Amino acid sequence: MHGLPGGGKTYVANLFLKFLREKNLNNYVLRVHFQEFMSMVHDQVNRLRKKKSNNPLDIVGKELSKKYKLICFDELEIIDIADAMIVSKLFSILLEKKISFIITSNFKPNELYKYGLQREQFIPFIEILKKKNVFN
Repeated sequence: MHGLPGGGKTYVANLFLKFLREKNLNNYVLRVHFQEFMSMVHDQVNRLRKKKSNNPLDIVGKELSKKYKLICFDELEIIDIADAMIVSKLFSILLEKKISFIITSNFKPNELYKYGLQREQFIPFIEILKKKNVFN
C-alpha cells in the first residue's frame, strides 16, 4: 500500500495483523518498521562476514524463511545504495522461498530510490514489486 503520510496505510496493515492474531494465525508473522529491519539485516550480514561466510544474504534469507511466512514492512523507503542492493537481493531470495509481504510506503514503486546512485541496478527490484503485486 502506498500513499500520503497519515492516509491510514499502517492502520489497515495493523487491522489485518490483528485479524491474524485473533484467528491464531500470527505464529509466522514478522511486523517491523522497514528501517529497523534493515538495521537488523546489516547487523546479521556483518556478523556473517566476520565469520567469513559466503553469500551472507542467502543465509539471512534462509534464516528468515525458516521463521516467517509473512513479513509486514511499515514505511518502506530506500535511502542509500547499500540498502537498495541488499533489498533487491534479499527480496528475490525471500520471494523464491514463498514468503509473502504486506508493505506500506509513502512512495509509489517507481518513486523508490528515485534519484539514487546506480538506480538502474535497483530497477529490477521495482519490477519485481509490480509483477508480484507487492504494491497495490
